[in-house]
Amino acid sequence: MTIPSEDAFARIEHERDRSSSRPLGDLRRAEGERRLEGFEVWLTAGETLAEKAIAAIDTGDEERAERLARRIIALPVIDESTPSGLMAVSVLLMNEIVDPSFEGGEGRGFLDLPLRLLPTLDEPAADALRYALAAITAYELPAAVRDRIRAVTLPERRFDPPFAGVSDEQLPAAVIAALRLVLRLRAED
Repeated sequence: MTIPSEDAFARIEHERDRSSSRPLGDLRRAEGERRLEGFEVWLTAGETLAEKAIAAIDTGDEERAERLARRIIALPVIDESTPSGLMAVSVLLMNEIVDPSFEGGEGRGFLDLPLRLLPTLDEPAADALRYALAAITAYELPAAVRDRIRAVTLPERRFDPPFAGVSDEQLPAAVIAALRLVLRLRAED
């Protein structure tokens, strides 16, 4: 995964400047920045709860893990479509896939472990992994990596909210399955 290019940042700055020149543009930008800050706070809260749930899973405290999963699910929905707690779980999983693979700027072995584990996962964990992989395709990737991801996912899923299609009753179990996968990726790395 590469950091967005300077051109991408220039386009963002241009759009921000263009928006500021419109009536109420500065007000709209300030409101957008305030919402972004709020979202970051909720993402951090979700990540903190997720790490606690992972620790509970690791020690076999399934009851505590489920309580924490329910708290993650209960975190606010931002902009009427983005569940902040569920997004935090998905980002944690994406980071676990990407971070070990790119230490020192190298991308060797990227996807080897996640793709090896995919056929062994139960459906909720496999779905969480496929979603995380699809979301990674939003970044610049080598063609070979992108092809490997497309072989097991639908890239357009990156536009879906995390855990899309999971019923409310099944959501705690799906969150726990994704967190078990994070723990497994950490153990096998």
